[in-house]
Amino acid sequence: MYFTYTINVADPSTAYHSLVALVAEDNRQYDIILSNIVMTSDRMVKVDFSTPFHEDTFRIITRLNPYSSSLSLFSCFNPFTWDVWVAIFAVIIYSSIIIYVFEHQYRNIENNQSELKTIFIGM
Repeated sequence: MYFTYTINVADPSTAYHSLVALVAEDNRQYDIILSNIVMTSDRMVKVDFSTPFHEDTFRIITRLNPYSSSLSLFSCFNPFTWDVWVAIFAVIIYSSIIIYVFEHQYRNIENNQSELKTIFIGM
């Protein structure tokens, strides 16, 4: 990652409703804003909001990408490359196997479960 960045905190007197304009304007002051701003249709025309994976009011706001594709069924995978998703999946599988190796003797004594079910529960 060959770039430099600065983290600026907005002035406390900045109006809450003007945060979108600080990103959307041509002479923008910020490239990205982290805030609990509410998504409205008017704001969605001006800026791009992060896709929520958990219902909360905290949002990441970025400039609109004119070259981005429309939403699809697999849009939730856009934040990372496929290599990263494979690595995440591999870590989940690896962790579940490690948990199984260390815990299966105790779990099988308590509950007479199959080993495959124990691994699946570990994930």
